[in-house]
Amino acid sequence: MQEQRDTLTDLVDHIIPVVDRPDLLHEWKNLWALCRYHHGRKFSLEIYARDNGLLEMLPMWCRDPTMRPPEFR
Repeated sequence: MQEQRDTLTDLVDHIIPVVDRPDLLHEWKNLWALCRYHHGRKFSLEIYARDNGLLEMLPMWCRDPTMRPPEFR
């Protein structure tokens, strides 16, 4: 994902998906704004995290892109 670019936000995304953690539906700390392009990229990261049992890593990966698996940097 590209950093340090200005673009309009299209979406508000749940960092940890509600399907996995419905208790976080209304938690402000679990929300962030994304454009559609980055939302699509984040969705791929969610699938990877879910398939590998790493959902708890999503908040760190969202905050610090350098910590993501290499194919998502």
